Amino acid sequence: MKVCVLLPSVDNLVDGSDVSQLITTTTFPDLGAFTDEHTFKTLFLDPNNFKSQIDAAVVEDYDFFFSFLRGTSGLEAWKYFESLGLPSSGIPSSCFLTDGKNKNRCCDNAVKNGASVAEGRDMTCAVIRLAENGFLALPPVVCNQLQLLRKEDDPSLFERIQQAAINALLKDSLASQPMGCTVDVRVQADGTVVVLAIDPQPAGFISSAESEPPVGLKAGDVAVAQAFPGGHRALINVAMANKLLRSELSVETLSKLKKQYDTTAEVYEAILVGESRVPAMMEMIVDKFDFTGVTFDIACGSGIFARALKKKYPAAMGNGAVQDIRHRVLGFDIAPGMLKICTDFDVYESVHFDTMEETLVNFQQYADRVDHVVCFTAIQLLRPEALSLFLVLAFALTNKSITLTVNEVPESYNKFFEDVDYAFLRATNHVKALEDFGVPKGWELVWKQREFAWTTPQTGDDIYSVIYRFERVDEATRADFLFTKGEETSA
Repeated sequence: MKVCVLLPSVDNLVDGSDVSQLITTTTFPDLGAFTDEHTFKTLFLDPNNFKSQIDAAVVEDYDFFFSFLRGTSGLEAWKYFESLGLPSSGIPSSCFLTDGKNKNRCCDNAVKNGASVAEGRDMTCAVIRLAENGFLALPPVVCNQLQLLRKEDDPSLFERIQQAAINALLKDSLASQPMGCTVDVRVQADGTVVVLAIDPQPAGFISSAESEPPVGLKAGDVAVAQAFPGGHRALINVAMANKLLRSELSVETLSKLKKQYDTTAEVYEAILVGESRVPAMMEMIVDKFDFTGVTFDIACGSGIFARALKKKYPAAMGNGAVQDIRHRVLGFDIAPGMLKICTDFDVYESVHFDTMEETLVNFQQYADRVDHVVCFTAIQLLRPEALSLFLVLAFALTNKSITLTVNEVPESYNKFFEDVDYAFLRATNHVKALEDFGVPKGWELVWKQREFAWTTPQTGDDIYSVIYRFERVDEATRADFLFTKGEETSA
């Protein structure tokens, strides 16, 4: 995507300056240093000329905007930009502080009332927003050392800091910020956690090859780099996905996909079972790997995976009847026609209407835990930003394993559907995106295999799927995150 980054002018820097020469001497958010998935232009806004600069940027047809404007100098510029209704991520102008009292923005009552806070250890906890109303607290960072606190070091303190950070965000208007925030706390000698301040920017996105932390690096950057699945690259995509998923185009596309797969469920089932290798691939995966526990089959379609699992374990749960608590499988899809076929085959404990992007945000509605996530022949329908959101949720919340297939879809396939006015079926080959996302801390890629899947009836293209199996190898890393679903907000 083509992305514009809005920054306040610094050191008389004006739009058009050679940013590449300044990065080594000036510290400012440099999103392009963390990803090659998008193209970025940095726009330094002159407080006396911001309207004409923003108007000129709008004409350039950017797909998305990031704003790092704040305070008095940036308020009027950001209010003007907000009035244009363009897709963006930034601090809502209603949340700007213009009096310089950031330390009182969202802190404990004693601090707000001017009381002194006893000395102690200062820490920061980043909270990342995921989709509409999911919030993920990362491991706290010890400020004077810029090191992560591990839960195993002090489980009780770790949890209190994360809970305090999430509570601070949820009671503040910044809960609508598309990216999240960092919350500064002080741990007093008696173990009391006092919230000092909230920073509406979870990461500084400062690029530096130096061994010493650069000026502008935030404690939140340490947590994002060392603990957040996918790192800064994924955080950029997540912030974009949080906004774009609510766009008119995304809602319309989802509606069309739902209708398409609902009305063609029987045809889909016939092709998949009769003319593809997908059922054989599912049997191979079930034979090779363990799925003991609670499995979320996301974008389950007509239930090919669950049928393979039940074939191997005939006593697996079906339609709510407890027969084998060792293998509990829940199915999720957006198409009622698909879920009806799943129900007819009696292979799921329960089936639910939910999207790939938000099933895991809502997981506590469906089960007390998620041990395995599987998603087959589906993620090609996600836009790259939504894929990152899906992966972050899966790696953060899943206890044991993630198994995916990524379809290598040729452009001839997409062109066919565009020509017949079915562009909403456009598929993306996410192999590179998945490789670039990397393997998060505590996980291991235990198996990767490329398999012929089917020949498309529309274009005659042979479609190959790359199967990925990730397993959690450090159980302690699951406890590094605290996930909370908040109230519905508008990003």
